[in-house]
Amino acid sequence: RDIPEQVLISILRFVLRYVETDDFVTYYSKESVSGKTSLVARLSKQYMELIAKVPHKSDSQQYVDEEKNLASRIMSLAVLDITSKIITYSRCNHSFLTKAMRDGLKSNAEVETLLITLSKLLQCGGGHDAMVSFKGGTTLSVGAVEWISALTDAHLGTMLKISLGGGLVIDRIQSAVRSALAQSEFSNEAKEMLDHIEMVTEHADTMTDESSPSLRETTVLYSTERLAF
Repeated sequence: RDIPEQVLISILRFVLRYVETDDFVTYYSKESVSGKTSLVARLSKQYMELIAKVPHKSDSQQYVDEEKNLASRIMSLAVLDITSKIITYSRCNHSFLTKAMRDGLKSNAEVETLLITLSKLLQCGGGHDAMVSFKGGTTLSVGAVEWISALTDAHLGTMLKISLGGGLVIDRIQSAVRSALAQSEFSNEAKEMLDHIEMVTEHADTMTDESSPSLRETTVLYSTERLAF
């Protein structure tokens, strides 16, 4: 059955804020899950073998680097996987989802992480989605478009200030949207949402809001450094 938009946001926010590498490793190590997400499961197995194999070398730089690299990849892939399941679970009401995002995402860093994740999923979808996993659900591409559209309406001011790798994240979103618009597989409804995102973000590029606090001033103990995209 349908899950209210506010609950979907609460679940996703909990995953982004509080779930750690060990939690993901435990989850993806289960046989009932591993077959459906083979890459994350394989990395989780490697992580467990690394931890068990060289506990006495935990202070060596080589061990630290290898453990950190594996943990980073697991976090990134697991967040993408779980986010994809949430956004494809069911079609959302745009107004309810926008309100849930406005009320539920408490910091600029949360908006930043969700924006980057959705952008990545939109690129992964590429208009060539597998069958919907849940009855009444939607495809990855359409789900990503729905959520980006709602996030744009809920937190546009914040999105315009987020930078990554020397450029604005909003530019990455615009690029992903234009790429998605070129995909003939998208429905007319999805293309309308993509047009809306592109129109709003391009118009907002010419606007500044000096009264809003900067990203670094409002970021709580949470960061996209946990993720590696």
